[in-house]
Amino acid sequence: MECPCPAAAEAPIWSLLERHSWAKRQRADMTAEETAFVEAALCNAPDEACAKVEEVRAMLARRPGLVRSAGAAALAAAFVGSHTDALVELLVAKGARFEHDPERWSPLHHAAEEICRQEQPAIGRFRLLFECGLASATAIAVPAPYRGKPGSRSLLHIAAFFGQPQFAELLLDHGAAAVVECQLGRTGPTALQLATQMHHWRERREQVAQLLLSRGAYYDIFSACARNDGERLQELLRTDGDAARQRTGQGETPLHWAARCGSLRCARRLLDAGASVNAAANNGKTPLHLAAGPLNVVAGRPLPDTTETVRLLIDKGAAVDASDEHARSPLHDAAAQGYGDNAEALLTAGANPRHRNVRGRTPLDVARKGAAYLRQRGRLGRW
Repeated sequence: MECPCPAAAEAPIWSLLERHSWAKRQRADMTAEETAFVEAALCNAPDEACAKVEEVRAMLARRPGLVRSAGAAALAAAFVGSHTDALVELLVAKGARFEHDPERWSPLHHAAEEICRQEQPAIGRFRLLFECGLASATAIAVPAPYRGKPGSRSLLHIAAFFGQPQFAELLLDHGAAAVVECQLGRTGPTALQLATQMHHWRERREQVAQLLLSRGAYYDIFSACARNDGERLQELLRTDGDAARQRTGQGETPLHWAARCGSLRCARRLLDAGASVNAAANNGKTPLHLAAGPLNVVAGRPLPDTTETVRLLIDKGAAVDASDEHARSPLHDAAAQGYGDNAEALLTAGANPRHRNVRGRTPLDVARKGAAYLRQRGRLGRW
């Protein structure tokens, strides 16, 4: 007997299931009882978790065949929810399959992004599927999951970006070392490069980087410069005299990476080795752009100290008013990201405070609260 399920059309899990085809049988093919079973397996609140487990258990007691007809969709729903480890364990114990294309964006990737946003990610459901052989830690979403996002996204990339060493270790323990050199997109960063190139979650990302290196990841010149590892940089420069002029798929040089992370020692060695101080990446940004306003996407986290790197690049001839593809100068980037000391250094070096980007905006127009003290001190009054 089918049970009425008037809320099925509004259940948010269906937009995920149907958009990504995470289960072979979709809502249109299911009975009302099957759709209710799938929706019962979704939980996003800790106070609902126990009740959801009992609801799913009761449904399966009444209709054991639900696990065969709709178990895969229910398992996908449980896997992408939160506080659902017990639900996943129940469905797996009852024989639910985990159906998805291993080379596409899957519940594994979706859940990985969600749990990695937490300080202490709940990785039990991943361990269960890996140990039962229902899923692989080597899964790579080859097509881009969303418009404007790169493809070839491995679970290791997600762990590295969010700086989650425990999750990265679980993946490596279950075979992810086989894809450790996979690049994000066709020419993007490896997991090691992703763990080193940004400042947010810096301490956690460094733990991931150390773990990846201990498991055989190639220690490239970009990662070495981001970590300010002068010894590794010197070793690579001795091996390859042109290493300082290498480019990533985005056109960035090792000096770009050193500048972004405030790696002063590596920046000096690169310049001494012939690196171009005004090399422009594909988006037109020079190393001075990246040193002036390195992106720090997590509010409340400390900003990287790149002021000495800014001064070094200026002393070595960096163009203080260089324009990127949107006509933004390094001063625009410093003001936009709130790097007051960097803005001071640029102004002292003669940067033009009236430089306008493609939208006609000056650095003051794009300034955030981080530069407010400059206005208070009168330095920005003429902008």
